[in-house]
Amino acid sequence: AATPAATGPGLVLHDNLGRSWRNEMVTFSPSTADLALARHGDALLGPGGAEVAYQIVDDASGKPKVAFCADLDAFETRSYRFARQPGHAATDLVVETGGDVIRLSNSATGIALRTTLTGDAGPVAALRLHSGQWVGGSKLLGTKAFNSYSTKVLAKGPVFAEVQCRAEGADHHLWQARFRIFANAPVVTVEETS
Repeated sequence: AATPAATGPGLVLHDNLGRSWRNEMVTFSPSTADLALARHGDALLGPGGAEVAYQIVDDASGKPKVAFCADLDAFETRSYRFARQPGHAATDLVVETGGDVIRLSNSATGIALRTTLTGDAGPVAALRLHSGQWVGGSKLLGTKAFNSYSTKVLAKGPVFAEVQCRAEGADHHLWQARFRIFANAPVVTVEETS
């Protein structure tokens, strides 16, 4: 895997596997100084001084990490560092809330998630194709009605956007799924637990 190695302020990535990586999310534990710059909204600069979109995320223990997407060629090394200048990195992520759906989308795809469930409707209201057309949906088959259902936007970008859907059945069985979409990537990831 691409191995992040902290080098004082910033981060150095190096591929040891002889594999090329494209739009791979990297997270690292920032130094106190880097975390202060990130929280201030300063720019993260990559190779050639190009600005890179990033966001602050908490790991499972609640510690802050900096997340960004990187490209890395086989055996290549790339350095990233924070600069004391305002960040303006662009993103193609869009999070829309309102009505009966939450929509997560980027320039390639999207997903619409229902904020309430009625009848046999499932949480996925539609998927957006590259053409821009919204299609599909979901149904709950072979399951009993939920006592409760909720949605929560967990992240709004600029690296990724994420929504959690959570439902509890009459038997107190808990089901939840996290739907995540990355900037500039034609895929939606789903992490389901029950």
